[in-house]
Amino acid sequence: MTATLRVTADGPRVVVQPGSSGLVVLRNDRVVGGAASTESAQIPLPLRAGADRPAPAVPDRLSLVGCDGAPLATGGYTVRAVVGYGDDPLNAGAAGGGGRFELVSDPVPLTIG
Repeated sequence: MTATLRVTADGPRVVVQPGSSGLVVLRNDRVVGGAASTESAQIPLPLRAGADRPAPAVPDRLSLVGCDGAPLATGGYTVRAVVGYGDDPLNAGAAGGGGRFELVSDPVPLTIG
């Protein structure tokens, strides 16, 4: 599994926050499982129009177990990637603005048979 960020407009560099990045598994719009980022350090991410970049801090593997540790039941689910990011204090004028945000992907269907 891979997650890609498609940058559509130039912007200031941001810093990806692994602590709020990962994958979530949903069933009937409820979170039933997921995978947290395994990264520990913040990751700088320049925003350049037209760039497709691997989504830093989003895991490339997902165990099919629920939040309670039990295997997920057969049936349909959706998976969403979440990329947490914040202001880069090295940007001119940011002065540690502290803004924190999350990008959430469109749902990707997952069927367990």
